[in-house]
Amino acid sequence: MTTQSTSQLADEELVAGFRATRDESCFVELYNRYSQKIFQYCLTITKDSEVASDISQDVFLSAVEKMDQLRNPSIFKGWLFRIARNECMDYYKKNTRLRFVPADERFDLAADESGVESAREKEKMLSSVEMLFSNMEEDTRTLLGLKYFENYTIEDLEARYHVGKSAIKMRLSRARNRILNAYHDMQRA
Repeated sequence: MTTQSTSQLADEELVAGFRATRDESCFVELYNRYSQKIFQYCLTITKDSEVASDISQDVFLSAVEKMDQLRNPSIFKGWLFRIARNECMDYYKKNTRLRFVPADERFDLAADESGVESAREKEKMLSSVEMLFSNMEEDTRTLLGLKYFENYTIEDLEARYHVGKSAIKMRLSRARNRILNAYHDMQRA
C-alpha cells in the first residue's frame, strides 16, 4: 500500500491490512493519526512531558505486539486509549512513591475498605462495560467516544451534530443509560 492510499482507509481497514501482511505503512498511518492524541492523553494523566512521551511510545509498541488480539478492529481507537490508560497505571505502579489515581477512574479505591478484591470487581466491571460499549450501535459508540475518549465538549458535539445543547445532553444520557441497562441485564443473566 502506498502512503497516499493508506490515508484514505478507515482504522479497521488499516488494522486488517497490518494484520494480514504486516504492512508497515498501515501501522504508520495509525500512528500518525493517533500519536499526538495519545501523547496528550498521557500528558494529561502524568503531567510530565518526558514520561508522557515514553509512555506514548510504549503504547504503540504494545499495540503492534497485541494487534492480533484486537477482536473488533472498528474499536481500534478506544482499544488504543485503553492501552494508554493501562500503561500510565503500570508506570505509577512501578513508581509507587507517586500516589496516583487517573482522572478517568470513576472509583475512589483509597476509600474502599475491601481493598484488592473490590479493585478486581471494579476492573471486571470496567471490562464488561468496555465489551458492552464495543457492541453498541456505531452512532452511539461514536458519540460516547468523542465525549469520553477524545474529550469533546458539549459545544464541540453541538457543532459536529448540528443540534442544540439539550439534544446533545439527551443523546449522551440515553447512550449512557443503554450501556448501564445492558450491564445490569448482563449481571442478571
